[in-house]
Amino acid sequence: MGVTVVGAGVVGLLSAWELRRQGHRVTVIAPDIAQGASYAAAGMLAPISEVQYGQDRLYPLMTASRAEYPAFLATLAAAVDAPTGWRENGTILLAADRSDRDAVARLVAVQQAHGMEVEPLTSSALRRREPGLAPGISKGWDVPSDHQVDPRLLADCAVQALQAPLDGARFPAPARPPISSRPASPRSTPTGRGAPGSGSPSTTAPSAPSAPNSPTTRSSWCRGSATRTSPDCPSRRPWICGPSTGTCCA
Repeated sequence: MGVTVVGAGVVGLLSAWELRRQGHRVTVIAPDIAQGASYAAAGMLAPISEVQYGQDRLYPLMTASRAEYPAFLATLAAAVDAPTGWRENGTILLAADRSDRDAVARLVAVQQAHGMEVEPLTSSALRRREPGLAPGISKGWDVPSDHQVDPRLLADCAVQALQAPLDGARFPAPARPPISSRPASPRSTPTGRGAPGSGSPSTTAPSAPSAPNSPTTRSSWCRGSATRTSPDCPSRRPWICGPSTGTCCA
């Protein structure tokens, strides 16, 4: 199936990568790669630290998403030798003063009530973890499972993976559903319409889709109109197209 992804931030690029892994032909359309939020974001993968009141239904989804991140990034690492920006370094919640400490403590109680791993740190343990903290910091809590990713490195890795040839041993073609050979049921054609050559629709048997790693057109990052290059590329690669100014590069 051919799929178009609009936007080349982290979400768009990773969506395109997952679609490609599933054997789809992918086109990514965007003015630039990883600009805007994906360029400026801190890359926090912090479903616990960023919990908000009243979002109970989201908590399981947030923590499940974080848990799946390492395995998903491993698929990129299997395709290209480039850093993903993954940093498994944990997170510390800080309270600047007494009122801040009380507010964070109430939030921590909500987190712990939902089974999230959050533990208070003593002053000495906090200083050992982060010696550069200001002396007046009131309190800290350890959130060991909240991590971080560098969005710029991740986006660059995703672009490389999208345009790299895929090893069939590491990325086997997914199974495709069989195509029915049942002939199409006949349809009546009104007099004077639907004659051959008239341009009217006609019923034809569907053709079998190509295998996910069958020869196809080489992909490009384009800052202009897409221009197809080599038709004998060994694997399916997506088109990544930008605005109508500039040139295309193979």
